[in-house]
Amino acid sequence: MRKFRLDWLPGRVYLERLYPLTWQEIKTSQQQVHQLEDILVYGALPGLLAEPDIDTRKEQLNAYTHLYLDEEIRAEAATRNLPRFTQFLRLTALESGSAPNFSKIGQQIGTSHTTIREYFQILQDTLILHELKAFEKTRNRVLKSSRYFFFDTGVRNSAAQLPLEKGLLNLEMGRLFDHFVVLEAIAHFQKDFELSYYRDKAGQKVDLILEDGTKRIAVKIKATQRPLSRHFKGLETFSKEYECDQTLLICKIERPKKFGAHLALPWEQFSQLLAR
Repeated sequence: MRKFRLDWLPGRVYLERLYPLTWQEIKTSQQQVHQLEDILVYGALPGLLAEPDIDTRKEQLNAYTHLYLDEEIRAEAATRNLPRFTQFLRLTALESGSAPNFSKIGQQIGTSHTTIREYFQILQDTLILHELKAFEKTRNRVLKSSRYFFFDTGVRNSAAQLPLEKGLLNLEMGRLFDHFVVLEAIAHFQKDFELSYYRDKAGQKVDLILEDGTKRIAVKIKATQRPLSRHFKGLETFSKEYECDQTLLICKIERPKKFGAHLALPWEQFSQLLAR
């Protein structure tokens, strides 16, 4: 959501972005206790988190997704083919966090890749999607296209028409954990850092790169409680070619642990990283 502040003097216009609640805000709020699994399935919209009844929360989340389509897309006449756009929204939600192939999505729903590109722009303009660009300082990356993330994990699950149950995590834990950590990074770091991702020709990947002109932090995200040396392979590859101030594995480990030059960090501590 965008929030405008206007002062009636020339040039005084401020643009602020309002995100779903971050984990730090959830943890310090007076609402009922929430676990990470709750956020991965139902998201972090304040009104939904305040709802103690799970069935009501599901109904409200699904209603929000449908109201978005009816009010935002139809009212603004952003697209004339709403049924086809609904198909697109579901496919995009299922692939949220990936670097989508516009031509492939177009073939699946029977439209052109240029129309799919326009649809993605609609979701960005209405602040439903965040764009994470590819790392620009190399010619060796496989993916030049951006990755896209729904602004909230619960909205993503609802738009993908997935069951809003904890059992969803049996299949989707890795994708949703990655999604959650990236959203935390966007909310906490986007004002001060350029965010990107990296993948080389061999498929080695760094999920997040934070740069501010003076430092570079490379981040791998893995939903594991027991990090292994192989989980750092992408960080190792990247840091050999590009100087890094820190290389981190954000995971579900209980306390920070060094792995050579790299650090495995509990996900709860990620937002506090740069405040140290």
